[in-house]
Amino acid sequence: MLVVIIRRICYLLLVAIGMSLLIFITSRMLPGDPALIAAGGMDATTEMVEHVRKEYGLDKPLIVQYILYMKHIAVGDFGRSFIDRAPIIQKLKLFYPATFELTFFGVMFACLIGIPLGIVSAVKNGGAIDNACRVSSLFLVSMPIFWLGLIFIYVFYGVLQILPSGGRIFSSVDLPAHVTGILTIDCLLAVDFVKLKMVLIHLIMPSIVLGSISLGIIARMTRASVLEILTENYIITGRAKGLAEKAVILKYALRNAAIPIVTVIGLQFGILMGGAVLTETVFSWPGVGRYAIEAVDNKDYPAIMGFVITYSFIYAVINMIVDLAYAWLNPKISIH
Repeated sequence: MLVVIIRRICYLLLVAIGMSLLIFITSRMLPGDPALIAAGGMDATTEMVEHVRKEYGLDKPLIVQYILYMKHIAVGDFGRSFIDRAPIIQKLKLFYPATFELTFFGVMFACLIGIPLGIVSAVKNGGAIDNACRVSSLFLVSMPIFWLGLIFIYVFYGVLQILPSGGRIFSSVDLPAHVTGILTIDCLLAVDFVKLKMVLIHLIMPSIVLGSISLGIIARMTRASVLEILTENYIITGRAKGLAEKAVILKYALRNAAIPIVTVIGLQFGILMGGAVLTETVFSWPGVGRYAIEAVDNKDYPAIMGFVITYSFIYAVINMIVDLAYAWLNPKISIH
């Protein structure tokens, strides 16, 4: 297993290098002059633009720019923003924990509802409950996430006034001492349950909205996987021997159907980490998705590169964890 992990880490590095090269080249193809933007826009003089161009190495050949950039990446330096000259690594450390927290609770919500929903749908195959579950799953998968978010805000904030409209915590309340950047963990470390309650209240709407699409996908995959396993001979034999239906479903059917379900959960987690921008925008959530979109709008190349490289690495790590989970779920599976 240790050899497999080391091999996968080497693959991660190759993926990060490949993605960095691809994005480095394509980002340079965006219209507009980044030196002009970094120098202050149309009000900048020619001398100011040329100074910025030399400062950021934009006057060098593209391959030289890339090599210099990767040398800085190797020591953890992602450069500085063209817009506010702030270190990119500091921005990523600020925004990634917020997105991770939102994604974690969104996927957890999707699993807690989607997996039981899929199991019930498979067990009641062809019945009214199965049809209702399938229609509900299709509805959630097809739902525009920004529209669902606006509906939630209108109902729970505007009409019922029981949940906040957005943000991570009330603006009048100080954040807990920064340790991880994940507010739920920081509140627990500070033993501040009052702020923890506020943080969890702010997480309810955005996590449900973000996890709604994943809920439908997980429910459909769970139903299909469990339904296939229920036709296997050992399931039929177990029922014929008088095993309790609950034991047959949970101990045998669900465990053997878990691999495709775990795959979907891992993929959804990775996708939502980078694609939560609509939810973050609707709920004013200071996450990395909004930061990346603003970087593209402003042609902030260092910020774009920093986000893409880190996100590619995180996504690859998630896939590695999913692959390793296969061996735990089924020891007969050989991973390389």
